[in-house]
Amino acid sequence: LQRVWSVTCFFVKREFRDQGLVSFLIEEAKKYARRNGAEYLEAYPVDPDSPSYRHMGFIQSFEKADFSFVKKAGTRRNVMVCKL
Repeated sequence: LQRVWSVTCFFVKREFRDQGLVSFLIEEAKKYARRNGAEYLEAYPVDPDSPSYRHMGFIQSFEKADFSFVKKAGTRRNVMVCKL
């Protein structure tokens, strides 16, 4: 478990949204985790139409970053993982 790191949430100020910053942050998190010994990076994103938990990111952003779906975590969140 020491080699599994997690990305739990993002905050991008409203005026900077929709510019690809979350995708950039995901890639930087992957690089940082890999450099520091992580083997896997886990995330808990939601569908874009989710009314809550949007700060955890959207499934599509993580799919583009080579994360794979693992399982549902409740009604809105998903567990996804990327092998680094």
